Amino acid sequence: MTEVRRFREIRMCAHSAWRSTAFGLDADAPDEPAFCVPQGCADHHIAGLCNTNSYIETIDDFLASATWCDLIALPDLEPDSEEAEGLFRWHSMMLLVAGELMEDLRLIVEGAGESSDWLDVGDLRDLRGLINNLWKHRDGPRDTSKRVTRAVVHRDLHHGPYFFPYSYPDGLDELEPRLYGMHNPRIDPCSIEGVLIPSIVEIAHLLGQAVARACKVLDDPENLNVLQKHWPEMEAAK
Repeated sequence: MTEVRRFREIRMCAHSAWRSTAFGLDADAPDEPAFCVPQGCADHHIAGLCNTNSYIETIDDFLASATWCDLIALPDLEPDSEEAEGLFRWHSMMLLVAGELMEDLRLIVEGAGESSDWLDVGDLRDLRGLINNLWKHRDGPRDTSKRVTRAVVHRDLHHGPYFFPYSYPDGLDELEPRLYGMHNPRIDPCSIEGVLIPSIVEIAHLLGQAVARACKVLDDPENLNVLQKHWPEMEAAK
């Protein structure tokens, strides 16, 4: 009898993807992921780096240990079931922290005098847009038709149905264009039939790439010096 695929497999794949992409670590490595430079309580302590490191540690802990959805059987997951709602809440916790992490990475990179435009293109832009609109109700267009889109999306956010790519290995076919999601944010509000939650493995790759790129910025001591000079905490201390 073939073993049923459960969410635990997805979570473990995401943890491995996150660690290897961001830090070059194996999922089982004893090393703790850390953001760039260790700091003490010196005059030029940069609070933003510690804050960012807290988000990184939270994501690592969550992917490693948030096991309460592990036994959900993915092939049998109904979009309007209690299991789907529980899995949605699991992803919500992860994505809210991910959104804060990306905002901190922007502040740090820009504070170091480098461009953060790479956070506003491609999949990273789409992920930030999804988090800000769907979970934070922050982003959104101002014309009437698109306000309707937000209202419909927020209704579906709180009441489902919730679709997950893990349950559709062959794709969603004709249904996918009618689901609001990371890669389909400009959907006609009259055709929305649910929300497509992005794969946590894809998210882990994207976050890992963003962290790795920000780390490279601070590998340059000159950039770190610029950040120390311009960080608001340092300006206030002068």
